[in-house]
Amino acid sequence: KIKPALIIGITTLILRIVEFFLFAFDIFEYALFNVNYFLYWALFVLNGWSMMIVIIYYFSKFLNKDQKYRKKLNDIVMPFYILHYLVLNLVATYALVFFDSFPMIAIIRILVILGLSFIIIIGLSLLIAKIKILRLIFGMRIK
Repeated sequence: KIKPALIIGITTLILRIVEFFLFAFDIFEYALFNVNYFLYWALFVLNGWSMMIVIIYYFSKFLNKDQKYRKKLNDIVMPFYILHYLVLNLVATYALVFFDSFPMIAIIRILVILGLSFIIIIGLSLLIAKIKILRLIFGMRIK
């Protein structure tokens, strides 16, 4: 069964591609209230919202099952949430200082920062889940 959001998403994507090839070179040369400019951004927004609805629908359909790691992951959500901002900022600050001496593409820097931060956050969250006093401090139930 095809959902209306999927139809709208695919239709607007096709229209965006067609419009891009028809008006790509002159879309930004005109004033803000040009019809092509408005149509481009209207299709852009409609396509984005439609695809997000489709993604959420398929995630809820295929991932709405009881997984074996769900209970453990659900248990460490609170420390993960509390630590993620702090760890991301610390890792990004020190990584950017460290990366200044190496020529590197920006996407690789971002992936290194995200990967390293994720590993540190998961490690700290699992550590917090094992120590009773830290569980209490981070708002988790004491086992």
